[in-house]
Amino acid sequence: MLTNPLIIATVAGLLVKASGLTVPQTATTFLAHLGNDSLAMGLLCIGAGLRLHDFRDHLALITTSVVCRLLAVPAIAWGAVTLAGLDPVEAGGAVPFSARVVTILFAALPTAQSCYVMTASMKGDAPSVANVTTAQTLAAMATLPFWISTVLIGLSPIAG
Repeated sequence: MLTNPLIIATVAGLLVKASGLTVPQTATTFLAHLGNDSLAMGLLCIGAGLRLHDFRDHLALITTSVVCRLLAVPAIAWGAVTLAGLDPVEAGGAVPFSARVVTILFAALPTAQSCYVMTASMKGDAPSVANVTTAQTLAAMATLPFWISTVLIGLSPIAG
């Protein structure tokens, strides 16, 4: 865990913030550009890591991850939000159901592309993660509109 690049970067950022040091503007600008480009670079890495023949070999893993991540997790989030019964102020929302909607929709998002980058850097099964990430992203094109419409209808003031 100590060699995980995300952990190292997080700890380094916290130490710099806690120390009160100011980061030079040149470094801030460079790091901002690097951060903005990281999504595109991660997606390029995922594309390079795809192994289409692995889709058949890992179909059960891919199917399970898509169903769990894109259908079960948002449903569980909906249940947790409902059971918690947080009012909008406690949950941080300005509109009566906005915090609940945001919580459920964040739960409905596919796996982040940084999962592939971290798996590859940690010497894990990067091709399988590339396939899972790709499948979830493609499936999310159908599940996100479903969750958006379901959540907005189910949590609207009219629906009660």
